[in-house]
Amino acid sequence: MEIKNTKLQDYIKIFDLVLNEDILNNFLEICKARNFENAKIIGSSEEGPFVNKKIRKTDVWALMNQARSLTTVHWFNLLNFCFTQKYYQYVVENFKNPIIEQPIPKIIDIQVLRYKEDFFYKYHIDQCPQTNRQWSSIFFVNDNYEGGDLVISTADGGVQHKIEKKKNRLVIWPSNFMYPHTVLPVTKGIRYSVVSWAQ
Repeated sequence: MEIKNTKLQDYIKIFDLVLNEDILNNFLEICKARNFENAKIIGSSEEGPFVNKKIRKTDVWALMNQARSLTTVHWFNLLNFCFTQKYYQYVVENFKNPIIEQPIPKIIDIQVLRYKEDFFYKYHIDQCPQTNRQWSSIFFVNDNYEGGDLVISTADGGVQHKIEKKKNRLVIWPSNFMYPHTVLPVTKGIRYSVVSWAQ
């Protein structure tokens, strides 16, 4: 059996102009007016997710389709619809199998993140025993800030891929140990993004 030699960056895909410009601007205004909470991490704690600002210093607004706020439900449904289409396109283009019909990926979590100045998220991977994440994505809501770069690395840290920040851009990659990634500290302005995970 021949093993195809592929580069890790082959499985990092970028989709631009994901939302209508007016919808994107409306969403950004909603984000600016929204109350956020301290973001948590999943680790070895038996108590469940916990805040650790030495690893992840960012704010989060969790989107759900069963929230009390109709605004939250609306944005969950809209982003879930748009992102699911891109996840499906990603899977079909990267994992073609002429025998097996590709299932439509199911998004299991969507979060809006706010990175103020000096906020960051150290290198991590998104898949762990507590989660069943297969694909990860980040959507750039705005790009009028400095720092806050998304960097995806090889597992050994030997090669780093800095993703150009551009509003209305969605980046998708595998959630597994081969794709550790970080958000570098924001040095000026506020970075708004949406993260999601699918299986």
